[in-house]
Amino acid sequence: MADHDEDQRHDRSQSASRDAEYEALLQELRVLLPGVEILFAFLLTIAFTEKFGAINGHLKWVYLVALGCSAFASVLLVTPSVYHRLRWREAHKEDVLRRSNAIALSATGFLAVAATSGLYVASAVVFDDTVAAALAGVIGGATVLLWYGLPMYDRARGGSRSRNEDAGSREERKPANTASPPHKKAS
Repeated sequence: MADHDEDQRHDRSQSASRDAEYEALLQELRVLLPGVEILFAFLLTIAFTEKFGAINGHLKWVYLVALGCSAFASVLLVTPSVYHRLRWREAHKEDVLRRSNAIALSATGFLAVAATSGLYVASAVVFDDTVAAALAGVIGGATVLLWYGLPMYDRARGGSRSRNEDAGSREERKPANTASPPHKKAS
């Protein structure tokens, strides 16, 4: 009987943990989605400006990539909510969480391409292709580094520790008597 009660407590604890992880994921999606929608709306309005008719062929293709990627990022960011709604009574919370996490990460990839492509088009119209390529390359590279490279680097190192954890572990290593020895006066 005690084993059964322990199993039930463990199952409830895992379920609560998954629920908390899913709530955290949904909160992150709530932060990302307005930015994607604003980018998408901005890109939609560009096509109706006078300058858009004057841009050359390759910029229109880059624009199309930006518009398509922002639309698809929006679809992907909404997908975990719809997916959860359709499967919420099922006992497959871990599957829903894993799939939703993968979908959200995919959305950030499309968002990165959309933002970088949109930046390229706007910069090329204002400056030229060389400046646009340089700016888009720097911003795209920084995005990849910060959004993906840094977390993967930390994961490879076994996680990253916060400053408080580092300070706490330094405190633990200090000897009990930290008073400095008296200084001798030079004679």
